[in-house]
Amino acid sequence: MDDSRSSHTLAPALVDYHPDAPRPPFIWTAQLPTTWRFIETHPSRWKIAATRLADDYLPGVRLRSADKRAVLRQIEETVAQAQKTGVLMALVLPGIVEEELSAAVLLLRWIDSHPAPASIVAAQRELAQKNPQIERTGAGDSYVLVSHTLPTGPLTQRRTAYNHQAFYPIPNTTWTLVVSGSAPNEQLGELVADCVRRVITSVRAHPDTEGEQLIPELFGENSPPPTPSHDSEAEKEEEMRSIQATHTGAYQQ
Repeated sequence: MDDSRSSHTLAPALVDYHPDAPRPPFIWTAQLPTTWRFIETHPSRWKIAATRLADDYLPGVRLRSADKRAVLRQIEETVAQAQKTGVLMALVLPGIVEEELSAAVLLLRWIDSHPAPASIVAAQRELAQKNPQIERTGAGDSYVLVSHTLPTGPLTQRRTAYNHQAFYPIPNTTWTLVVSGSAPNEQLGELVADCVRRVITSVRAHPDTEGEQLIPELFGENSPPPTPSHDSEAEKEEEMRSIQATHTGAYQQ
């Protein structure tokens, strides 16, 4: 990790990105749900982090050994998929569905279309078969949202997964942020869809900072990065935490 950013740390925890995960060379910010758990994907640490997450999967609940092994397998599968597809951040919301352990998953990844500029039209065309919807971020930029269901699990225990994806082409760049969420049932799927929207609409990109380190002047002297509004509905469902992301390869939570 680059020690040069330590003097401007805005929060105590730093987590490395996977070194092969694409990310833009400029500063960007987003707000993540505080009730979700981070899944470590860095090659040097993901195994021990996965074991710790499985040990404390449901805080206050002691899992049976068989359940813990099942959780660990699920985490390992998520990590393997995240590493394969270039996911930058992976989060999980542990829970119980129909008396069985289950989880919703949230993934963030960047796509670089260089030399072609990031385009809302290109995103619509790519997703034409999935009934794409155009919505707007908090900054007023357009993004594409798609929702669909897929069968999942072994053939003898098929279930429906509820998937939601948002594609946000950053104006005047070649970078598109993709936020994907998946849930094991329709009710949780609605929460995941809302979470995907909240994350994508909170994104603020600063292409003019390409090559720069995180600096406090970006937000004003002695000012923290933007924080979410705390209306009653948001507090009940999912309080959001502000994160700071830079090209250096770590995020501050």
